[in-house]
Amino acid sequence: MKEPNEHIDKLFKQNIEQLENIPSSINWNNIKGWKEYENRFFQDTFHFRKRMMFAAAIIFLVTAGAITYYMYNKQARELCSFEGSNKLIKEIYLKGGHHCFLAPESKIQYCRRNNLNQADTLFLEGEGYFETSQMEPLVIIAKNTVTKCMNSKLNIKSLNSSKLSIISTVKGEVNTRCTDNSFPEMKIAPSERCVVYEGGIYAAKETNDDPNYLAWKTGTLTFNNIPLAYAIRTIEDYYGVTIEVKSKDVKYCRITSEFEKTGIDEVLKYIQNSYKTKIRKSNNTIILEDGMCHLNN
Repeated sequence: MKEPNEHIDKLFKQNIEQLENIPSSINWNNIKGWKEYENRFFQDTFHFRKRMMFAAAIIFLVTAGAITYYMYNKQARELCSFEGSNKLIKEIYLKGGHHCFLAPESKIQYCRRNNLNQADTLFLEGEGYFETSQMEPLVIIAKNTVTKCMNSKLNIKSLNSSKLSIISTVKGEVNTRCTDNSFPEMKIAPSERCVVYEGGIYAAKETNDDPNYLAWKTGTLTFNNIPLAYAIRTIEDYYGVTIEVKSKDVKYCRITSEFEKTGIDEVLKYIQNSYKTKIRKSNNTIILEDGMCHLNN
């Protein structure tokens, strides 16, 4: 009886001898031995390669996704900037050629466009004056208003303490719409303004007859023969105070004056001397008592 080794063909024997570890599943039959081992070996190698290619593809996709996410966030951080003002007006030069004056206690987030199909976008909270680029458009979003402008000057007032947003055009034309209703977009020309009520129940274009809408920026209050009661509203808004006029007669006295970079105490002193009023303070309220209209009013 021949030994089993005698049935191993030379080619099979040569390949087996080259292996460091001989697989335990080899069929030592002379007919099936090498062919079965060869098939098994190449099948295992093929499946192994498939698994490795699949794993490599997964790793590539995960890595590519991570790089894309990182680059997107890095680009977003580079394209977007945040600015805020404290007690003073802040002047800001924005990328894209836009220029901004930010009122006290106001904030903006500015995002520079990253392709030609987009526009520079600015989110406003508070009040700001904008001089937009002659070459590139700017979209300003404040509360429920969206304003598109280019080569224009405008003021937008959208305070958290007020239900109104007011867009006033100084130079050029701007287009404004309200996101809370289906009203058509409005074109606002110089000396006009758009008033939008919170909730979108009211949005209208009107003539801007308020000489003090830029007082926060210029530092000048102007009153031209208007009732003191109306002037008081502007003074309250400008100085952030509360004033109560007790005398009904004094409320409708006319005032004509200009206050340039003047403190609230000087304004109150002018009113006191002009209308013979008595001034006292109660908590955070300034109270004007008694008084009479000035003979020249």
